[in-house]
Amino acid sequence: MNQLIDTFSKNSWFIVIASLVTLIGFPLSIYFFYASRKIKKFSYYVESLTIVSKSMKEKAKKLKITYDNTIISNLTVTRILFINRGNEVINSNDIAPKEPLRIVFISNPDIFEFKILYIKQKANNISFTLYNNQIYLNFDYLSYNEGCILQVVHSSDSDKIHIKGIIKGINKLNKFKVKKKESEELILGIFCYLSMVIGVVLANIFANAKEEFGMEFGLNIETSIHLILFILILLILVVISNVLEKNSIPGTYISSLSKD
Repeated sequence: MNQLIDTFSKNSWFIVIASLVTLIGFPLSIYFFYASRKIKKFSYYVESLTIVSKSMKEKAKKLKITYDNTIISNLTVTRILFINRGNEVINSNDIAPKEPLRIVFISNPDIFEFKILYIKQKANNISFTLYNNQIYLNFDYLSYNEGCILQVVHSSDSDKIHIKGIIKGINKLNKFKVKKKESEELILGIFCYLSMVIGVVLANIFANAKEEFGMEFGLNIETSIHLILFILILLILVVISNVLEKNSIPGTYISSLSKD
């Protein structure tokens, strides 16, 4: 046994490969540990389009725009996605009674209408109610990736909308920062970057090993090392992809957010 260990310890390629596997394996083990935990994660995304603004009316003072026979100076259409992105079910009794989930308009605007554009699971029994110029979200439960998209037509500016509420077991509500398409582009960029960096590092390793240790490499050895590194890159990308996927809007909701 000692002879076998001594043989491996003197083998430069065994040390290189073992080091690479260790460097990648350690963060992967940490990732899979955290990925296996049960967590609650309530996420939302707000997207607004201003149809009429005060600046437009100032440029054409004689122009009168009405909505349902009411003269308006500002009109904004906002679409809001609500979704459970955690792997633990969120039930209605998880919501703090004194801090319910709601849409808050800072400027206290006119809310002309609101409607649900998309519900993934009708059994969630999702509904919205308007009270004191705030829109409240109600549901029975939300499993992983279940949620809805609400459209609100109002007279507020797009940057004066906030989602508030407290859910038991969740420190704060999570706001999406990127869409699925943007995260896919980021993954492709990371793949190209890692491939380039590892290619340069590998070339330096080969050059230094030949120069300092006089090591010659056969085609099979170099091909095997490249293959191992390629597999490790793919594993890294799988981890990155899963992390980005949990922090981006699922594709099933994108079309409803984007449709006219």
